[in-house]
Amino acid sequence: MLFASSPFYARELLKRLHGCKILLVAIGEWGLWASDLQRWLGVEVDPAAFSLAPQHLNLCAYCAIWAEPELADDRQVPERVRQALLPGGKLCVIFSSRLARFLPEWQGNGERPDKHPLGLQQVMQWLRHGDFAIEVLYGFHGPRSILWGYAFRLMERLGRGDLADRCLHRMRAGYVVSGWQALWAPVGVAVARRK
Repeated sequence: MLFASSPFYARELLKRLHGCKILLVAIGEWGLWASDLQRWLGVEVDPAAFSLAPQHLNLCAYCAIWAEPELADDRQVPERVRQALLPGGKLCVIFSSRLARFLPEWQGNGERPDKHPLGLQQVMQWLRHGDFAIEVLYGFHGPRSILWGYAFRLMERLGRGDLADRCLHRMRAGYVVSGWQALWAPVGVAVARRK
């Protein structure tokens, strides 16, 4: 089951989960984008499935993904996501931190100018209060990766391809982080289990 707060996340995740049987639930008012999803993915999308209607959420899942909770989301959405999971089911919440403003999907691409990510603190608070046990927290493009990325660009500008390659290798090696470094990453994933 995939809960997506925007067509961007629906498109990106459905591309990566191609071939898997997925129930896509649109959060917010972007169900009108079903025709765009059909064009982007080359698959038929049923606009009637774009809802949080009880008949869809009675299909309890063992695993769900919630792509980018936003401040503008309906306050009932977290409870509905929880109800869609079986006890012991896993939930992966993809979230952005304050550094997300530098990511392409948050740079005013005209899709929705009022969108604002919920953020790590509120996602963690919701998970704890929503009867979830947080198992692990991952961050993508953490502090070390960001610094090595800057070093890579500097070495390229200086014409030092040999050092640029080393910096690029170090940047990629440190791209996925956990623990304290995940707190400073622009994008993260919280993996939790419903109690």
